Amino acid sequence: MALTKARLNSGGRTAHYQFQYDDSLSGSGGLEPARTNAVIGACEGDFDLMSDWFGNISLGVNFPIPVSVNPSPSGSPNSYGAQWSKKGRNVTLAINQGTKPQEFVRSLMVAEVTEMFMDAQNIGWYGNGNEGTNGEGLSRFLRGQFYININSFGSDLTDSKSNLWLDSIRADYVNNPNPNDNGPDPLTGCATLFIWYLSDQLGFNIRSIVAAGTSTLGDVYKNLTGDPNDPFPLFQEIVFSAFPTSPKNATITTGNLDNPFPLASAGILSTLKYLRNDAPDTKFARQLSALKNGGRLRPVLNSDRQASLI
Repeated sequence: MALTKARLNSGGRTAHYQFQYDDSLSGSGGLEPARTNAVIGACEGDFDLMSDWFGNISLGVNFPIPVSVNPSPSGSPNSYGAQWSKKGRNVTLAINQGTKPQEFVRSLMVAEVTEMFMDAQNIGWYGNGNEGTNGEGLSRFLRGQFYININSFGSDLTDSKSNLWLDSIRADYVNNPNPNDNGPDPLTGCATLFIWYLSDQLGFNIRSIVAAGTSTLGDVYKNLTGDPNDPFPLFQEIVFSAFPTSPKNATITTGNLDNPFPLASAGILSTLKYLRNDAPDTKFARQLSALKNGGRLRPVLNSDRQASLI
């Protein structure tokens, strides 16, 4: 087995990547080079999507990034993984994906390259030497958003991280992340689930969430809402109501297995109270428009916390 660029479009070169694939994946009936050529055709659009999520910051690395498309790490078609490494400004990216389709290869690239963006952004998402609890949760969330963006969500994301937390003692990793841990475990499962909560329960858009990064997800919530209260108790209450712990921990079984939201909440609609206190004049219209454009309208509709109305 050897890496090759044989029959890759433009020699495997794009503006940001240099592709090669393992020659064991080619030959009669093989996926290569057709699969990697499909990735080549789409990868720059995917890069632009990620760059937009991160406010078009500089990635701070040398281009093109070498990308190797490899067999599954264990030889099983259901085994896969990806990793990147950095030395100075030089990074390399390995995608170990077996017989998965081109969308899957792209999704793993999104998961890894967004971690490079977190590292470059340097506001708290990235951990100590790896993505850590929070960064792995955001990476997983953004990989899911990639699938939503290409209207191809479903079977490729059945390895739920959120369920790892739901099937555990459900400790508070929103306020207690481990910056050295990026494994598939309850910590990263809690982070993944909470970020989907910020998105699909509270209604914050991707760019707002990414820009609110800090050392804990509890503080990400506070940055987004202006609410100084600990978000974990309400998050816990909402999730526990839908996925009780007795007699056996309930987990997500349908749809996006990382994201069950929106779920029923005891939070009251607060717009009527707000209208009574501040008549619907042009000031209110401007405030409502600003909240909508900033991805903050749904928190207004979904909370009785006055801080969320500011």
